[in-house]
Amino acid sequence: AELMAEAEEQAEQAGQAEQAPPEAAAADSTTSAKKDDAAATEPTETSAAPVVPRAKELAAASITLDHCFGFESGRRYNLVHADAACNTVLYAAGCTVQVRNLVAGGDAEQRHIAFNTTTADAAAGAAEEGTTGGAAVSTPLLSPTEGDGGTADAQSPPRPPPPVLAKSFHACFGVGAIAMHPSLNYFAVGEKGGGTQPPPIRIFEYPSLAPAGVLPSGAQRGYTHLCFSASGAKLASVASAPDFTLTVWDWQRQAILLRTKAFSQDVVRVAFSPSDEGSLTSSGVGHIIFWKMARTFTGLKLQGEIGKFGQFELSDIYGFSELPSGNVISGNEFGTFYVWEGRNIKCEVTRPGGRPCHDGPIELVFVEGNVVLSGGHDGFIRRWDADAIESPSAENTLVIEPLSELRLGTSVQIKAMIKGPDAGHWLVQDGNGGLYKVSVKDQKVDLALPLPAGPIRGMDVSHSCTLMATVGSDGAVRVHDYALRALLHVSRFSAGTCLRWAPPVVDSRGLTFATGHADGVFRAFYCSRSHLMLLAALKPHTMPITQIEYSPSGKLLATGSDDGTVFFLAVADAEYTPLGFVQAGGIVTSLSWRPDSSRVLLCFGPAPPAAGAIVVPKDKSKVEKDPVLVELTLQDWSELDTTASFEVPVTRKDYTIPRSESQTAATPTPGPTAAAEAPSSAAPPSAGAPSTAVKQPSAAIAATALPQLADAGLRSVASAFFLRKEGATVTAVNESPRGPGVVCIYAVQDDRLALKLEIPVSGAAITFACLSDNEDTLLCGLADGSFCTWDFPQFTQYWCGRYHDGPVSQIRAHKDLCYIITSGSDGNTFSFKTPLYDPAKIINSAKFMAEVQPPAAQQADDITSATVYSLQEAKIKQKADKMCEEAEHRKASMRQELVSLREQFLKLLHEHEKLLEDQRVPSEEWRVDTDLEQRIAVETQAKVDMVRKELAWESEYKELALQKLKDRYLTGIDTDRIVVLAFNSDCSVATFGLAKLSAATKKKIAVVHSLMEKEEDTKKSVPAQKAGKQAEKLATTVRLEGGTKLGHQSTSTMQQRIEERKRQRQQRQQAWELFKLGEPNDAIDDPEDVETIRSAQKNMGDYPLKMSPDYRVPDNQRINADKKRRQKILLEESIFQLKKTFNSRVLALRDRKVALIDKICRWNEEVRELNKKLGVQETLFAPSLEQREVPEKRLKYTPEDVTAFAKKQAQQAEARKKKGLGDRALMMDDGHSDEADANTADKAKTEKADSSPRKSTAPSITMSGLPGKDSKLSAPMPVKKATTASPSLLSLRASPLFMPSPVVRIRKGVTSSNTSSDLEQLEKKILGMRYLHEKQEISQRIQQEIGTFDEDLNTLRKAKFHLEADLKVADMKMLLLFQELSLLKDFEKQDTTLNETLKARRNEKAKFVAQAEELSEKLAPLVEEMTKTVQQVKELEDELSKLLVAPTATAFAEALTKTFERTPKRANKTAAAEQDLDEEKDLDADEFDDYDTEEEDDEPDALPAGCDPALLRRVLELREKKLALDETRLELRRQTDKLKSEIEATSKKVRVMDVSLAEAERNLQNYQLMKQQKLNELIVVVAQEYHKILQFDD
Repeated sequence: AELMAEAEEQAEQAGQAEQAPPEAAAADSTTSAKKDDAAATEPTETSAAPVVPRAKELAAASITLDHCFGFESGRRYNLVHADAACNTVLYAAGCTVQVRNLVAGGDAEQRHIAFNTTTADAAAGAAEEGTTGGAAVSTPLLSPTEGDGGTADAQSPPRPPPPVLAKSFHACFGVGAIAMHPSLNYFAVGEKGGGTQPPPIRIFEYPSLAPAGVLPSGAQRGYTHLCFSASGAKLASVASAPDFTLTVWDWQRQAILLRTKAFSQDVVRVAFSPSDEGSLTSSGVGHIIFWKMARTFTGLKLQGEIGKFGQFELSDIYGFSELPSGNVISGNEFGTFYVWEGRNIKCEVTRPGGRPCHDGPIELVFVEGNVVLSGGHDGFIRRWDADAIESPSAENTLVIEPLSELRLGTSVQIKAMIKGPDAGHWLVQDGNGGLYKVSVKDQKVDLALPLPAGPIRGMDVSHSCTLMATVGSDGAVRVHDYALRALLHVSRFSAGTCLRWAPPVVDSRGLTFATGHADGVFRAFYCSRSHLMLLAALKPHTMPITQIEYSPSGKLLATGSDDGTVFFLAVADAEYTPLGFVQAGGIVTSLSWRPDSSRVLLCFGPAPPAAGAIVVPKDKSKVEKDPVLVELTLQDWSELDTTASFEVPVTRKDYTIPRSESQTAATPTPGPTAAAEAPSSAAPPSAGAPSTAVKQPSAAIAATALPQLADAGLRSVASAFFLRKEGATVTAVNESPRGPGVVCIYAVQDDRLALKLEIPVSGAAITFACLSDNEDTLLCGLADGSFCTWDFPQFTQYWCGRYHDGPVSQIRAHKDLCYIITSGSDGNTFSFKTPLYDPAKIINSAKFMAEVQPPAAQQADDITSATVYSLQEAKIKQKADKMCEEAEHRKASMRQELVSLREQFLKLLHEHEKLLEDQRVPSEEWRVDTDLEQRIAVETQAKVDMVRKELAWESEYKELALQKLKDRYLTGIDTDRIVVLAFNSDCSVATFGLAKLSAATKKKIAVVHSLMEKEEDTKKSVPAQKAGKQAEKLATTVRLEGGTKLGHQSTSTMQQRIEERKRQRQQRQQAWELFKLGEPNDAIDDPEDVETIRSAQKNMGDYPLKMSPDYRVPDNQRINADKKRRQKILLEESIFQLKKTFNSRVLALRDRKVALIDKICRWNEEVRELNKKLGVQETLFAPSLEQREVPEKRLKYTPEDVTAFAKKQAQQAEARKKKGLGDRALMMDDGHSDEADANTADKAKTEKADSSPRKSTAPSITMSGLPGKDSKLSAPMPVKKATTASPSLLSLRASPLFMPSPVVRIRKGVTSSNTSSDLEQLEKKILGMRYLHEKQEISQRIQQEIGTFDEDLNTLRKAKFHLEADLKVADMKMLLLFQELSLLKDFEKQDTTLNETLKARRNEKAKFVAQAEELSEKLAPLVEEMTKTVQQVKELEDELSKLLVAPTATAFAEALTKTFERTPKRANKTAAAEQDLDEEKDLDADEFDDYDTEEEDDEPDALPAGCDPALLRRVLELREKKLALDETRLELRRQTDKLKSEIEATSKKVRVMDVSLAEAERNLQNYQLMKQQKLNELIVVVAQEYHKILQFDD
């Protein structure tokens, strides 16, 4: 805990020192150094990481690329020529472009441009890229990084320039594509990117390799192909995923001309037209596109037409070329050519016999004059006649033969071709490794340069000279001299997985190395000057070997494998002897020996993934949180017994790699800029220089790291090995599959690992780590293609750079660190010179091997078969063979002993037979084992029970399988196809094969029927409701009319209007009577015509043409998707019911046939009894049902059927066996031939007797059978054909059964011993005649029943013909309904919208109509009350008239009338009454006059002179009543006016809604008409009978 606190304090001080003045920083540094010294003396805990000094990065030029030994053979178009003679080529290798001269010097003549990334590049690359635009520079961009206030290598002398010209560029993850300018003065390189900046295209001069330009932002991640135009003015580029951008550049101005997305999948090639630079063609996965540069109103555009494959199969297009006519010929993945005319395929080119042009994909197609050249995966180069290909042909397939062909090799896979200086000369790239110089004209093939193919899995260097050996997935073992840059030897075996050079203690010459292979084979080689000598070939494993390691003593060798075992071999004098193996418990990823060769250190688990891979554990709960190191302690091999098995015991100890507090506290942050986004206080002070126990990788290293998963459970160990000097353990741990990679040094304390030092060496995962021979330099290969070196164990200086386009699989160093060699999964091997390079220390192989004597060992036999047993399998097989041999020997001895005992027993038995009877022993005593039979029976029963138990599972399995088949094919069947056959003809009738309706269909049918019932109920209830509403509406209208008139008019006005209406009605009545006078008399019309017209009016209807443009779809004929769906469901139900009904009739007919067969069987029994009495033998007609008539019984078998089937199978097997044995089998059966012949003869006689008529005293009766029908007794019995031909039913009429007088036949050879009397003979004759009559009656009944059945079957058969025709019409109707439903579904949405609109309009109108009706109902009583008030006023006026008529009142009539009509000022009139009066005055003048309203006055009512006061009082009383009635009338008027205004407003709304409703109906009608027109376009099949078709001759 104290050490942890000190470490944290020192880390804080180091962070403060970065911001403090130099003096404070120096003081803190001194304090830190003192604390480091103090901490070194204290014990170290497993979770504490000690303090380490800051590391500084070496200059980029410190380690320089010397040579590239690889070539990415599998990459398409990875080869361009740099001169006209094709002697110099350019190709991409990792993050470099190699320039190689194939003639002068071979490998030695090589230059390169390195697009590598170093940690300093990552720190300064962003700024550089932003300012210069990514332009290439002629001097290295890297410089020593300052750390701790000083500069690295400040005092070192200047180094001479590297022997090859090298350029370095940052932020590059590889080279995607290269292209050479037609002038050969420039070439373009498209990079791969992985950072935030898009990768550029760089232009270089040739041969100076000087940068000539940069084309930025052409892709997001990289480029797949580049191509210059024929004039060289334009450059086309195609981007890789995810953007797939096609860009056309003006590269000299470094500007984009056109850009578009080429396709949505990989595009592998783009090319300009040789005759038109405005045309391009691109191709790739499943496509080919023809582009044109077209000028539009918005500017210049790239317009592409994708090729249509049409009837030809879709294919990937890799190679294409333009023919002289302008058409394009392309190869496909099936090995044929497609000739494109425009965007369509004109024809497909094949060879005769339907053979493709190439056996496999065609990669390359070239056009040279009138010759087409093609190369494919089959290794052939073929020449074709271009004129024949372009010749017009009406066929889609053109068949031609190649002009010539040349095969490069059996395993050659052509990936690229470069045209040479002479016609017919080519340089060919082999996808399986190698460059070939080919002369098609001279049919010559020369290997120009052998190259690897596929990833390099194993690599190591010799300790004595500059030899390097590699082994890859292509199985090639190559030996190079990296100092001479020369390939010495190549041998091919199975795919290699690892390689290890033997240490000096094993081979002091340093010329021995061992390889492991994917098939588990181990091989050891000795490298001589002339060849590779195979020293040993063993197969210790069954799966790929992952690790090979020699022990420090040189006496042992250990191999680890994917099969989870470690095998040990003894090494002595170039001989490898297997010792044994141990179970390791996992895939061995690292193996190391202790310095004393007593223990082996192992680590397990999968290797870190490749860059770009996404790693997610399948089950995180099972992921081991902390990786484990396993230490195996070996025993004395001399004390172990491996005679039975090579597996030996071992002492195992597991060490869990602990996490330090820095690892526990800090969780890696996912993302490429994890360190850059971290807080500034936690970031390291300098690029790549860890301070104390570094919690995060350096910013520069982390900036180049790929996205990682922040899951601590995915930690893994890349490498683990012992230190020879200190005895500690060094492990390379990856905190996640993507990094960061940490190197830890542990010491074993108290049976656990104690952490001594921890260094985060890189932001990427470590794939391989090792130490130099002197253990002073740590070499680490990383998953992102870079590698780094550290001084060990100080960790004060480091260097890091990226050269591989994929994970680094191996990294090794020269013994004196003059060279560093790396190999990777991209197939490249690079050699680098270090600052320690000294030519004096270099011993090349030519000089060294000339002085070394070869060993005396002989060439070993190789293992060439993949089925060879491993060492353990061979050992176990040998043991098993020995055990079998011993068992057979014991069996033979036991058999011999049993034979001897049997002979002795028989001898004693023979002697016992010679004894007298009384001297013999009873036979029971001779039984050796009395219980033998019982035991055998018990054992037999036990075996039977065991067999039943063993077969129980299989029996149940078969039953379940059968049940599943039944459920699948039979359960869903409503009626199977059942055929009913006629008795006396070949006619038959079959049911319809009918499947059951699904549950969903039944549910739909039920829903449709329920809806139909509801609609029917609604239709029945609508007329009554409508009649009631119409009557009510009519009454309301009458009331409204009458009330309105009464309300608006006074008595006189109303009377006038009533009179006017009466007059109008009279006029109309008169006009109507005049009109009726001209009506014709019905009696003079033809009654038939009248009836016809009436019938037509009633039934015919109006049928306008649906095709007419003004056709109006009736409301009842409007159709939508829901109605059409109902029709379809109902039709489906009808079809099902029709078939089911007919099937029931057929089944009933079959039941009749079964019953009839039972009757015939009973009648046959009666006939047999009669035949017995008559002494007649005959074959009776015994019909039965065939299998197709009872298909439901096809799966019902009885035990007897199974027994018969087994017997039949046994007989057939025996017959085949005898047939195979030939004459020998016939000779062996001689002993049984007589008996078989006798049986056969008897059987033949019996059949002959049964088939031939016999003479008898009674007349013979013959029952008829059916021709061609099989006979059997009952339905379940199998069908058996009659042994003799049965006569037809017609022959019955000629048989004695139908003779008028019977013919008595006497059996031949039968005589009567006693002479019968005449009476007896007569009685016998009468009985015979009676029996014959009974037989005749039975025969007639059978004929009658059979005839009736056949007639009914024939009738049903004819009915089926008609039903099938109707069903066929129904099927066509179903098809039409389906088409209509599909069409109506498209209209359903709009139709629903229009119907909803119409419904809403109707609802709104109904609402307003209801409001009007409600108001009318309220107005009716007011009108009635007003009528009553008017009547009362009239009554008052009548009473006044009566008073004034009296003689005493006549003189005062005028005065009293004025008094009655005057309206006095009433004191009790309210404000409401006054307001009503004002409203009354506001009425129209006419209406006001009608009411004759007078103004009120204040004058008192004076009594006329001489008038009776009582009369005046009576008049005043009548006036008061009249005034009260007037007030009531005014109040009623006010209410009626209000209601009328509301009714009028509602009526206006109704009229508006009528307009809106009419518009909605019109829109719906137009839409219905449009739907009807679309439906009219469907083809309707109409069945027509022949007699309705008439042909008119001209």
